[in-house]
Amino acid sequence: MTEKTTDYILGVGDAGAKRLHLLHQVYGPGTERLLSDLGLVQGMRVADVGCGVGTVALWMACQVGQSGSVVCVDNSAEQLALVRQSAEEKRHSNMRYLEANADRIDLADASFDIVYCRFLLDHLEDPLAALAEMRRLVKPQGILVSETIDFTGMTTDPPSSAYSNEVAYMQQLSAVRGVDAGSGMKIHSLFRQIGFPRIEVRLNQPAYLTGEEKRFWEYSVAESIPALVDRGFSSLEHMQSRVQALQQVNFDKGILVALPRSVQVWARK
Repeated sequence: MTEKTTDYILGVGDAGAKRLHLLHQVYGPGTERLLSDLGLVQGMRVADVGCGVGTVALWMACQVGQSGSVVCVDNSAEQLALVRQSAEEKRHSNMRYLEANADRIDLADASFDIVYCRFLLDHLEDPLAALAEMRRLVKPQGILVSETIDFTGMTTDPPSSAYSNEVAYMQQLSAVRGVDAGSGMKIHSLFRQIGFPRIEVRLNQPAYLTGEEKRFWEYSVAESIPALVDRGFSSLEHMQSRVQALQQVNFDKGILVALPRSVQVWARK
């Protein structure tokens, strides 16, 4: 990749598909509410940048219908292959695919009603360049939408050391990788820097007492073990103990887990 990115520590393609589908179960309802509130309707032309396995893109394809279209942009050919496969299974013929970096997208200026990204900017060393490129794609009166994770908001009730330790671990890891674990709360300022005078913000923080969704962070930590151990960020024993501690909390129906919040930022061009 020529784009300035941090080392991605989670699975891509088939290796990450299960977690990404669970991610959408957790954060998808909030995403769909936001896009519906912003007026996503039949006939719109939409771009999903950093589309992953396409859970949001597939939903948007249903909303815009055959008179509209969704362009799926990702720098992973594996991810795009999974999106294409899902689209073919669902018989969505209004989807297109582009392998590209978020800061250099080979699409025409001012060609989309909505340009959207979810959990992309927190993986980039230069999110401002990516946002500026996405703004270029938005039509006049169109909307740029970003959802970014803020790890610092993760908590439990009653408090648990397993999850408070996770916040500390993520802050330490983010610092080593050159990113900010709390960057989600700062994205609004980047929107202002690229020329949006009026910016809107909403928080989406799912919380669970039971269920598979409650285990989302546990699964994410488990999936990161090979990369973190191979790159010397942590030992296998330490990573396994983190997973076990999270699992113990997640199986306790008396503990409420509030997962990392999604900071939803949007602006009209």
